[in-house]
Amino acid sequence: MGGVKVAVLIQDSRSSRAQRSAALAEDLKSSLGVRLIVVASQSSVPISELRAVASSTYDVLSVSAYSRLLGKVDQLASVMCVPFGE
Repeated sequence: MGGVKVAVLIQDSRSSRAQRSAALAEDLKSSLGVRLIVVASQSSVPISELRAVASSTYDVLSVSAYSRLLGKVDQLASVMCVPFGE
């Protein structure tokens, strides 16, 4: 039985090519069946850009500053362990 493929993208700034990033993420998700979870600093990246890349709105995590990322590890683990779409 094959496992679920999960990728975590940590984004530290707004993409200069947001549409291209979203298209590449869509290819990754649809062609390879990868669940893409995005973590970003809320202040540096628009939520719409994060949602365009992530597999679902539930797969977007934000932190107020990257120094707070360690505090999100439990939340990230729980998001990764819940079947997609639940």
